[in-house]
Amino acid sequence: MEFRTRLDFPPSYEKVSHKDRIFLVGSCFSQHIGARLHQAGFTVCDNPFGTVYQPLAIEKQIRMLMQQYTVREEDFIESQGNFVHPDFHSSLSASDAKSAADKINGVLHTYQPILHKSNWIFITLGTALAYVWHKTGNIVANCHKLPAGEFTRKYISIEEITSQMGSLFEELAAVQPSARIVLTVSPVRHTKEGICANARSKARLIEAAHSLTEIYPRVSYFPAYEWMTDDLRDYRFYQDDMIHPSDMAIAYIWEHFQNTFMDRQTRQLSDEATAVFRASLHRPLHSENKNFREFCQLQIRKIHQLKTTHPEVNLTEAEHHFLSHLSID
Repeated sequence: MEFRTRLDFPPSYEKVSHKDRIFLVGSCFSQHIGARLHQAGFTVCDNPFGTVYQPLAIEKQIRMLMQQYTVREEDFIESQGNFVHPDFHSSLSASDAKSAADKINGVLHTYQPILHKSNWIFITLGTALAYVWHKTGNIVANCHKLPAGEFTRKYISIEEITSQMGSLFEELAAVQPSARIVLTVSPVRHTKEGICANARSKARLIEAAHSLTEIYPRVSYFPAYEWMTDDLRDYRFYQDDMIHPSDMAIAYIWEHFQNTFMDRQTRQLSDEATAVFRASLHRPLHSENKNFREFCQLQIRKIHQLKTTHPEVNLTEAEHHFLSHLSID
């Protein structure tokens, strides 16, 4: 007897390897996958502009990055004591407009070449619900807690998503023809506007994503949303807020991500790198303890062995952690 529906999804023909450069952008779910890729030794750029949910805001940020757009001080507005930009996350704000502009322009300058060198681009769509700012008539990425009366809420149509993201994909293909683009829909539930509104929003995103895969051969779909809602399909796989997937659910989807995009050798290498990275998260009561120093030395040897046989594995952060403890007298 089967007590749940199982989602059978074919593995990707093209596989991710540690030699690749991976760029992720979108909702907070992309950060979960990005963090696990980082722990597994991949070279990853994850949400350089902070979390962004709706597709046209994602499209605009990527296009700005490609063109190395420059923001101006006059583009910023003051909200709750900080200067913020309507196209970017509040983490890129500052106490004055110049500092905020410098921060965003620094990100644009730093990450443009990284995007151009990326072999894989993962885009996680969170919601089709957007907000139009009356002042400019433009859709914003973030309302930054400005008065609700300054915005009009609207659903982005499937046609708008496919048209604007499709144009972006054509530009990306001209810059990096070998790049694979993978679309996902975030399993995070946007319930603030209501359950029906969330369902309507996710339906548009799913249809738009599949339409784009039918138009562009190097664009594919990864069913993170479906694994959460149709395979796991149980509130015990959500956090206490009943909105965000639990750690167990993320681990389950990550396992399917590995099965989809990694061959056996890459997955084995990922597991080895992850074990070393997680060892670096250990915080001893007494770092000068002899046993802990021996533990650090053992992990350094493991890292060097991995780097010798697989120099493409990125464990720089873990290596620096262990070396810092060994350098303490």
